Amino acid sequence: PAADAEHPGLITLWGSADGGESWTSTPLDCSAWIERMAEAERWEEHKQSVFNKSVAWAIPNHYQFVSPEVGFLVFYGHYEYGPADKRFADTSSVFVLLRTLDGGEIWQEMCFTDGKDIGNGTSLSFALFNSFAFLNENVGFLCAHGEGYGTEEQFNLLRTTDGGQTWQQLDLSGLAATLPGA
Repeated sequence: PAADAEHPGLITLWGSADGGESWTSTPLDCSAWIERMAEAERWEEHKQSVFNKSVAWAIPNHYQFVSPEVGFLVFYGHYEYGPADKRFADTSSVFVLLRTLDGGEIWQEMCFTDGKDIGNGTSLSFALFNSFAFLNENVGFLCAHGEGYGTEEQFNLLRTTDGGQTWQQLDLSGLAATLPGA
């Protein structure tokens, strides 16, 4: 997927049904999710006057298809504002997880979060997260860092069994003792 420079609320999804011989593009309108991010992040407060142009982008983070029909996409928002000679930027702490069951024609929101509600009270940082893996349309895993990233206790592995609507934090406390060389 790629952000669309002319239409910042759109992400262009590219797919191939013949092993990469040919490709088709499908636009995904993310503007409603970007508006929700703008509200959650209070981006409107950054507008200082009508002379300051602002734009909010949908930035794809990661995607995976587990079959030709079933796929997942994570994206976040990026907001630029200020006069042309002095631009400022703000990246959303909110991520959106979408799932398709029809090869990308229709995408359903599975999760809209800043990480606090899926981390069982632990604030999770998805700015560093770039990895999730789904085994099928329901079971998936997500890696994220908690508050105080940099200490070994702050790595989090979460599992979903309902396609990403809810997540359970897995207990990794005994894992280090079972790994060779740990």
